[in-house]
Amino acid sequence: LQLTVDVATSDLKYVALFGHTTGATIKNVKITNLKVNVTATDQPYTGGIAGYANNSTIENCSVAGEISSASEYVGGIVAVAEGGKISKCKIVKDSYIYCADNHCGGITAIAELDANISECTVEGQVICKRFYVGGIAGRVNSAVIDKCLVSSDAYVQGGHNNETEKNGNTLVGIGGIIGIIKAKRMIKLRKTTFVLSIINLAAGSIEILMLFVLFCAVVFGGVSV
Repeated sequence: LQLTVDVATSDLKYVALFGHTTGATIKNVKITNLKVNVTATDQPYTGGIAGYANNSTIENCSVAGEISSASEYVGGIVAVAEGGKISKCKIVKDSYIYCADNHCGGITAIAELDANISECTVEGQVICKRFYVGGIAGRVNSAVIDKCLVSSDAYVQGGHNNETEKNGNTLVGIGGIIGIIKAKRMIKLRKTTFVLSIINLAAGSIEILMLFVLFCAVVFGGVSV
């Protein structure tokens, strides 16, 4: 399957092969030449397979190509995984996922409501101009991430951290697996590994980056958590 999508209007809220799914089952979809270009800055939820997956099952799907959005919430497979399951999905080597705003992930930008992500692989580039970017997920509120891999072919890059939340806290979030965890429920990581070649914080704190690398080396290096 080859797919090209150009969106310059904010009329479409969800951009993907399937815009919004609820209780759906999607299996064995292989996109070999994906080109998604969203230029509207107020157009969230851009993904390869689904824009917003609510309590849906996405299994054995792969994406090869480019996803680029000027807005927030960009994921290689889905933008938001709200419950449901994503399993055995892959972002193929040399694929490019870019978010000019915040929240970007190789598999999903946001995982919540106990979403289950298992046996997924990311080999492409995941780049976010601002904050909350991860090889698997940009932000996790509640999820199980099991037996996933961010390979040595992958590249994860986050942007500046001089933005602040309403409470005054500086926003920093770049991770080989998860950009930031904002746990409302239990987070479970099981036998999930990153061996990516580069983690790059474009304009942030080297101390934070080094602490993150040390933390991942101890916790995520193929060890069940």
